Amino acid sequence: SGLDGGIRLTITVTGFAVIYNPAEIVCTFTFPTVTVQPPVTRLRASSLTETRFEIVVPKPVPEIAQTVTVEVWPTFRPANKGSMTFEYWDDRIPVILDSGPFLHYTLGGETMTAVATRLSGVPLSDIKCEFRSGLT
Repeated sequence: SGLDGGIRLTITVTGFAVIYNPAEIVCTFTFPTVTVQPPVTRLRASSLTETRFEIVVPKPVPEIAQTVTVEVWPTFRPANKGSMTFEYWDDRIPVILDSGPFLHYTLGGETMTAVATRLSGVPLSDIKCEFRSGLT
């Protein structure tokens, strides 16, 4: 998932107790400093074979790319716990906030400044700056 969270995730578990109500499922995301418990938003199916339900993925804490542990269990049988890893990645696109000088016509040799965001952790060698002449 991206760092903004908010996507619907379907989780399927086997060997799980039969569930009749979404409120009977506990789901936790364990981050380095906090555990978040998103509510189960929909119970799709539950049988002796498998249980399938949906949650909305929470924002990561802190908001960095990371892999966390997700655990699920029935409220009435905590020992019937399943776990998996879940990966967050930074899917935000870098944005140029400001550049200057604006509409500056020159033959070259001028200094231009660009201010960009969402580049933390990106090595300078991976950043490419391209200048074009004209509108194409």
